[in-house]
Amino acid sequence: MKALIVYNAFSGRSELKNKISVVIEGLSRLYEIKLFQSFGPKAITSYIIKKGMDFDLVVACGGDGTVHEAINGIMGLIKRPRLAIIPMGTCNDFAKSLGYSKSIKKCLKIIESGYCSNIDISKINDTYFDYGLAAGSLTEISYQTTHKSKVALGKLSYYLNVLKQMNKKHSLNIKMSIDGAIPIDYSLSILLATNSRYLAGFRLRRKEKIYLNDNTLQLMLIHKRGRFMTVLLFARALLLGEFKSKNVEFINARSIVIESNENINYNTDGELLNDQPRIQVDAIKDALEVIVSKKVLNKYFISR
Repeated sequence: MKALIVYNAFSGRSELKNKISVVIEGLSRLYEIKLFQSFGPKAITSYIIKKGMDFDLVVACGGDGTVHEAINGIMGLIKRPRLAIIPMGTCNDFAKSLGYSKSIKKCLKIIESGYCSNIDISKINDTYFDYGLAAGSLTEISYQTTHKSKVALGKLSYYLNVLKQMNKKHSLNIKMSIDGAIPIDYSLSILLATNSRYLAGFRLRRKEKIYLNDNTLQLMLIHKRGRFMTVLLFARALLLGEFKSKNVEFINARSIVIESNENINYNTDGELLNDQPRIQVDAIKDALEVIVSKKVLNKYFISR
């Protein structure tokens, strides 16, 4: 069996090289290993599209951005290898949803155990995202926070950036159709669509149990309010979960179409998808086979 290990390489980061060496050593007992290191945007996606069908497993070592690139590569293949993750980023939302921790030894045990399931992946126009789509206030934070500050401050770098973003005015004036229904006009401060147990490092809480293969996205729509109120509503949703309010809607959907008279920047898994006047988002059922922890498999996946 063959495994492709992909990661983003940064000059001078000997610690990362040491971690990759541990991963190679741990997996070489089970797989013939090929290593690909990226020094540029979308290089991982391009490499997997070209070479991915030669492998049984792709192991994404890095943060949510690395996983995002790996998934976009795998989704471009007819024969798709399994995906496993060694989280080495700041929030690692998708990896944590699958039960991975920052302990490389524990991650290797999960991969060696071989528990797997198909997971839903969402398509937005011609690209894919695995755990989250966002637009509006505060949603630029993940891709505007510098790599240097993330290395130095970790999650704190994101939260500090929230304070800076509070002075910026954002609003979304859109028409949105949910599951083919007649489009409705919305004026929003924040739009979120997730298929995840975590967002920005916070564990998401819903009234209905979250399953990662139920072919639905969980929408959170925060209606247009002042900047301070928007932050309060968003923080309450992240910390406490769903709540009744005329200012916030929580909706389950399989597909959405959003149109606007102006171009909108979208955040997909923390990556920028810019200048989109129209998007179509569809949850693709059982699109990708992932290796998960046994506990997560039993609790957050619908058995077939």
